[in-house]
Amino acid sequence: MLNIGPSDEVFWRDPFTTAFQNQARSSSEKIKEMRLRVENAQEILLRSQQRAGRNASMIPVMIFAAQRFDHLGRRAEVVEKFSREYWDAYLNLGDRVKVRRLRRYHGAIYNALREMAEELATLRSSYREQWLAENRPFWLDSVLARYDQAIAVWLNKSKVMEEAMRAYDTTFILPNPEEFGLGPRPVISRQQGQ
Repeated sequence: MLNIGPSDEVFWRDPFTTAFQNQARSSSEKIKEMRLRVENAQEILLRSQQRAGRNASMIPVMIFAAQRFDHLGRRAEVVEKFSREYWDAYLNLGDRVKVRRLRRYHGAIYNALREMAEELATLRSSYREQWLAENRPFWLDSVLARYDQAIAVWLNKSKVMEEAMRAYDTTFILPNPEEFGLGPRPVISRQQGQ
């Protein structure tokens, strides 16, 4: 559906790059469709878990795979929305209402970027559980380190966003979105603009 192939390279890709932004923007409809399909598959797996019989051991692995795909789609949606809203604020620095909308991407208690890190932490824990159910710990740490690194990307971006907002409160300036990892200015269609 997304033409990403069998590799999980896209799962580990840094979401704060121009390439990721462009892919998220150009695939937004496919991503929504993928998330709906994955959520549907996950519901079926959960409902059918008791009737699985001899293949019952595969259900947790398939649920984990569905959760990873859902996270991948959600990541693209969050980053695409963050980019769009940040660009809107950046182009309208005098409009404090638009800039305040960025508050949902930083903060100690709840924010969309921290939530993505929490989802990754949950996936990390599930991955560890799945791995140890079938393998010895050998090589596990190298994969868990990739999860830790991905979690750090989201937490660091939240922290940098908080610092940018604090600076905005005194300077009324935000960092350039492209330098901030949010890609080039999005093209707003007439439908989006209305």
